[in-house]
Amino acid sequence: MWKRYLEGLQTSHEKKSAITVLKDIVYDGHKEICDDILSLALERGRSDPEHIRQCYITMSKPEMKPEPMRDDFDSPFFEYAPDLSSYDRLAGGVGV
Repeated sequence: MWKRYLEGLQTSHEKKSAITVLKDIVYDGHKEICDDILSLALERGRSDPEHIRQCYITMSKPEMKPEPMRDDFDSPFFEYAPDLSSYDRLAGGVGV
């Protein structure tokens, strides 16, 4: 699976980055999930090396996965409504 993926990359920079990610996965002792990581990235519609690295972290290092942000607190930013009329005038009309 990886061989076909690497052959499909367009630039030498992409190939070098992808090989570095693959090397990191193998050196970290996760050789057995290499294909699963690549499959996950492809399922998500992103096959760039950095996204593959994120899939690797998601699958192999759950302790690095942040907790979802709470939304049960009050914040003054939720009520913030900036005055955009100056930008509307610059753009030649009223914004939608």
